[in-house]
Amino acid sequence: YSLTLNNMIDKAVKSATEFLKGELKKEVTLLKAGKVEGGWEVRFEVVEKDKYVATIVPQSTTYARNTYVVKLDSKFDITSYENLGQRYTHPHEERDEIKG
Repeated sequence: YSLTLNNMIDKAVKSATEFLKGELKKEVTLLKAGKVEGGWEVRFEVVEKDKYVATIVPQSTTYARNTYVVKLDSKFDITSYENLGQRYTHPHEERDEIKG
């Protein structure tokens, strides 16, 4: 039996979602998923309270939109994951990405 491309993408997304939710203990939002050389790559957005700002201003309402990438091999086993960076937001306004 052969999986179609959509079935394979669904399987990669399901595996990556379960893994990342388990690691971070937070909800994740799928950004994109696709086949890459040697397997699959799935990207998520995770909204988390900014830990650095909270150490300076504990009552801060600054949140970071972290983009995580989860990589899987061709058998859908997780091979790595990483936080690619942050985009800062305030609950009442959007801000441009902070680079630096």
